[in-house]
Amino acid sequence: MAKEKQKRVPRSEIEVWSMGLVWVEAAEMQCARFRRISAFNTIARTEAGSRSLAALRTELRRGRNLPVLVPTVAMHMQQRVERTFLLSAINNVFRSQDRLPEKPKTAMEEESVLKDLRNISEHWDEYGYSAKNIMETGHARDFFEIQEKLAGMRGPEELERFRRLAEEDLWAVFELPFPDSNEVWLSGIPLTRIEVWLIDVRQCLERALRAKGEQVLSIMESYVDGDDETPWPEERLRYRLWVEDMRQAPGLR
Repeated sequence: MAKEKQKRVPRSEIEVWSMGLVWVEAAEMQCARFRRISAFNTIARTEAGSRSLAALRTELRRGRNLPVLVPTVAMHMQQRVERTFLLSAINNVFRSQDRLPEKPKTAMEEESVLKDLRNISEHWDEYGYSAKNIMETGHARDFFEIQEKLAGMRGPEELERFRRLAEEDLWAVFELPFPDSNEVWLSGIPLTRIEVWLIDVRQCLERALRAKGEQVLSIMESYVDGDDETPWPEERLRYRLWVEDMRQAPGLR
C-alpha cells in the first residue's frame, strides 16, 4: 500500500519571521552584488561602443583613459546569475512578509512581477515557461514599450536589433538597463526602491518578534552566547563580510 503523502504543516510565526531576517540579509547582499556587476557591464558596453567608434575615427584614440574594459561573456553570465539569486532571495522575503501582522509601509507594488520573474528564472529548463508569461502584467508591457522606444531613438538598426532580440530571447529584453547613470534597474524597478523596502521589512520582522517576547540580536552582535560579555580583548573585529567584500573589490574608473 502506498504511503500517504505527508501533510505539510506551516512553521510557527516566530520561525518564519526569524528566517525572514536571514532572507532580508541575503537580499541586501544580492542587491549589492547585482548593483556592482550591473555597473561593470554598463561601463563595459559603453567602452565597447567607444572602441567601435574609434575604429572609424582615429582622432578619438587620444587621452589617458582608454576604453579597455570588455563586456565579457563571463560578466554577462555573472549578471544573470546575481539577478537570479536576487530574485530568489526577494521571493523568500515576500513569504515571510505574508505572515506579518503589520505590512511594510513601502510594500512593493511590483510584487507580482518580481514573483513571475523569479519563477521564470527558476524554471528555465521547462519548455513553454518563458518570459512571455510576464507580458500579461502592465508593468512588463510598459517596460517593453520603453525599451522599444529607446532602441528606436538610437536608429533603425538598433530598433531592428531590439525586435530580433525580443523574438529570439524575450527574457533578455528584461535584462536591458535603463539609461540612468545614478540608478541600477531590475527589470524597470529601481534597485534603491527594493533596498528601502528591505530595510522596512527588517524593522517589521524585528518588531513582530519582540512583540512575541523574542530577543532580537543586533546584526553586529556575537552569535555565541556570552561572547560579548567577555572582557578580553577589548577591541574586536566585527564583519558583515559581504559589505567588506564590496569595499575591497577594485573600484570602477
